[in-house]
Amino acid sequence: MKDADVTTSAAMKTLKQEWFLAGAVSLAMFSAGTVVVWQSGVNAWLFGGVAGLLMVYQLFHLYRNLSANHAPQDVGILFPSLGAGNWITVVRAYLLALLAGFILLPRPTGDLAWAPGALYAAAAVMDFFDGGVARLTCRS
Repeated sequence: MKDADVTTSAAMKTLKQEWFLAGAVSLAMFSAGTVVVWQSGVNAWLFGGVAGLLMVYQLFHLYRNLSANHAPQDVGILFPSLGAGNWITVVRAYLLALLAGFILLPRPTGDLAWAPGALYAAAAVMDFFDGGVARLTCRS
């Protein structure tokens, strides 16, 4: 086996471990969001169905594209981790999945009425930073 193959294999193993961590983060955020919606008396099944499907799709998409985690000029050499910019993007995607969970629900009331705006604002702030962080860490 060539040195490049060993390096790529080791990097892919680490990336798959980070993918499992991304799944755990997704599950934690999904669970927290569903509990908050459920405690407010809104249909948590509908919220969880939409948000959960989007999070599963995002995890599938991330897994499918782990092999694209390289610098544009070094197509065959994988980065051994997702990097801070990609992690910001992953969490931002989960926030937007939670926001989408509200799409089929009746208009939220009380404290829950602030949740869609807060989710969107957090995702927008993260969108502002992810590219800059990627460039600072030479991952753009």
